[in-house]
Amino acid sequence: MTAPTTPRRQPSLPGIGHQERPAGTLGPVSAFVVEQIEARLDERRVVAWYDGERAFGDLLPRMEEILAARGYAVVSTALSRLRARRDADAVYRRLGEPDAPAGLLIYLPTRRGRTEQERQADPFEVFARVGTAFGDDEGEQLRALATAALPGHRAAIDRLFAEGQPTLATLDALVADGGTQYPLLRQALGTDVPVEALALALSLSDADERLARVPGAHAELERLAEVAVGFAPQPLEPWAARRDRLAAFLLLGELAVDLPEGLPPGLAGVAHASGAGCDVALAVCARLRETDAGREALARLAPEIEERYRVAQALGPEPPLGTRDTFPIQERARLRAVVRLAEAGDLAGARAAFSGAADAVWRRQEDRIALWAAAGHCLAFLEVAAEMAGEKPAGRLRGLIERYVAADGAWRLDAAQRRFEQAAAACAHDQEVEPLIHHCRARYLAVVEPVQAAFQAAVQAEGWPPEGIRRQTRIFDDHVAPELADRRRVAMVLVDSLRYEMARDLAAALADAGSVELEAAAAALPTTTPNGMAALLPGADGALALLQQGSELVPAIGGALLPGLKERQEYLRARFGDRYQDIELDAILQTASKRLEKQVGNADLLVVRSLDLDDLGEGRSSFRARKVMTSVLGEVKMAIERLAAIGFSTFVVTADHGHVLMPEPEPGDVVPVPPGEWLLRKRRSLIGRHQASAAGVLIVKAADVGIRSDMTGLELVVARGFKTFREDAGYFHEGLSLQECIIPVLTLRVKSSAGALGGGEQVTIAYRSDRFTSSVVGLKVSLTAMFSPTLVVRLEAFDGSGPKARRIGQAGDCDARDPVTGEVTLRSGAETPVPLLIDPDFRGPSIEVRATDPRTGVIYGRLRLTNDRLD
Repeated sequence: MTAPTTPRRQPSLPGIGHQERPAGTLGPVSAFVVEQIEARLDERRVVAWYDGERAFGDLLPRMEEILAARGYAVVSTALSRLRARRDADAVYRRLGEPDAPAGLLIYLPTRRGRTEQERQADPFEVFARVGTAFGDDEGEQLRALATAALPGHRAAIDRLFAEGQPTLATLDALVADGGTQYPLLRQALGTDVPVEALALALSLSDADERLARVPGAHAELERLAEVAVGFAPQPLEPWAARRDRLAAFLLLGELAVDLPEGLPPGLAGVAHASGAGCDVALAVCARLRETDAGREALARLAPEIEERYRVAQALGPEPPLGTRDTFPIQERARLRAVVRLAEAGDLAGARAAFSGAADAVWRRQEDRIALWAAAGHCLAFLEVAAEMAGEKPAGRLRGLIERYVAADGAWRLDAAQRRFEQAAAACAHDQEVEPLIHHCRARYLAVVEPVQAAFQAAVQAEGWPPEGIRRQTRIFDDHVAPELADRRRVAMVLVDSLRYEMARDLAAALADAGSVELEAAAAALPTTTPNGMAALLPGADGALALLQQGSELVPAIGGALLPGLKERQEYLRARFGDRYQDIELDAILQTASKRLEKQVGNADLLVVRSLDLDDLGEGRSSFRARKVMTSVLGEVKMAIERLAAIGFSTFVVTADHGHVLMPEPEPGDVVPVPPGEWLLRKRRSLIGRHQASAAGVLIVKAADVGIRSDMTGLELVVARGFKTFREDAGYFHEGLSLQECIIPVLTLRVKSSAGALGGGEQVTIAYRSDRFTSSVVGLKVSLTAMFSPTLVVRLEAFDGSGPKARRIGQAGDCDARDPVTGEVTLRSGAETPVPLLIDPDFRGPSIEVRATDPRTGVIYGRLRLTNDRLD
């Protein structure tokens, strides 16, 4: 559930232009509260308003009138939480439709949960997450709101709260006439509410011009700043100097509040907001972080202030962590703390440090996005590892496999490892997070090696494949053949080296497409590509064997030798004739729908082959493999969607084998090949006959692990643990591990659908310049659509504009991106920030950024940028 958004109004900072309301005048505090709610509705469209003090219940009826006039719906839980949840769901489902409410306010006269468990139990927490929450922070409760609305009455407000619990009506009565205090300022900026006016003055690029056009507005801004936050004016001070000084006054005031012990001695004498002005200063800084203009102002002003006032030197090498990260030095210190605490095993402390200051401007900057993404994935991995570390591996083979593939099984550790390795590759192992990445790799080995030892020992004792687990050689006959017998068109998608854990992600991504079933199968040994692909052919069960051809062993079924792709294609063609077609995954993605339909023809069985995973892993760069490995899942999903559109109803996705990902092999991880006669020599396995035993290997009779052959006395020799016979770092298979031997069988039966009403979509891709200087490009993508509130696109970069242009970049981690498929969800009328990750090795003169339909390949929007990176 994600909240739809609407176009941002001008001025760009919310909280302006709310003066036209139904008849009747609100008191100043009530009016300020209404403005705050309206601002958040304008920004996020869905607001969960937690009123734990029950201070605003009397305002709610008036609030409903005001919001109804602006097209917003209001739901209150005061009478019935169950009915309110139903009403809220009904309104939310309609958002974005014609004549639907512009947004939704949910009033909850309770406090928001403090712990994650409390929030998970709250049926309205989901609305706070997809939109925003109001009232759960101290600054959004009655006393702070009254102080921000009436900064000149701070003493009276403090007295009222010291003596009792004043009501909203009592606080409104502090200013009898409720009129504007700064009419010229309101005329110039659209508001005289202190928080909004000060934020606008700092963030609007034309604030000086706006104020100058209204004589007296500059003077009123000076008086407001002095009354609201204690900022002293200086005679004849130019606007730019006053703005910079005001920014320093507010930001240093925020820093003073945020640090556990206040400002350090080196900054204590610098003018900053304090005392009665602190609440307003904090509110102004918070408002700046909520808008693009405000964030851009902070990104420009804060580093200048940090340098001018020597903030880094004053805070020292390890600044204490607050909750806001006012200056860049604090964000870097926070990242160091996350790394340090995680390495020390304090995962709760690391998670708290990571979650703090999540809205800091610095974490959104192009050169920091990938670092924080990597740290987040590392932390998620360590949390899974901590959960798994206490488990004792089951002794029996079937128990080990069942524990691995269970819903909460050990596959999650492999999935988390893949994600942190991908994120690490995306930031090129920057030194700030590199220690954490090395720690995660060591932790992975520490957790999986006992399981690996137990697995190999169980295979040696019990043989392979185990009873009760589907054999790879049964996949075609059990999953594909019945569909063909019922005259359904089937696409069998063979993804070379697809691990079981990756298929888990793919199954989740395909959940909305139809009925999805996922099970695990035992791969045929040895886990090589020729043998695994042969095992996936019809009739393989009980007939697959390794036959001697010259000095090598070649897979065969019923005597038919199947050394490679050509022979496997001939085998299928002999069985199915023109009912069978074969196509590569890339061809589906690069071919227009009509041409694809013609190319596939009337085939009932379409074998889709993807070699990307294995090609990447076997290639010269394991770094590149880790960086883009997960993108294969998104491509498989796209291919399935395109084939479903031309009539295929059933999809069976499976693999020849899995793989092991070990980017940092140790010197002792290579073991010598034992003396013997070997007909098959691979990185992880040998088949033949040994002449002498050797350390670091496991030797079993080939027949005991399901290997049939025309030769007698064959043995399978595999490297123990995750060792290899060759120095091939990063990626390997061909051995004996859960990661290599447990393969997925994903069956999707697509649901019949006429498709969503579409058309009229227009995507605009924007960048702050016409050239890029970094491998991470911070784009802003906007959608204008006539019929749908959302649009899913692939955002990628290419080295040219033609259909054969090579992809050299893709969307990076962000809130709008699906981490499995890489697809980005855009919301109509909203501007979506998306980091674009460019291949560091790309040296071309320019790139073309494209937003495309994942199903059809239709290009919705383009942007050309010049490559201005320094080598």
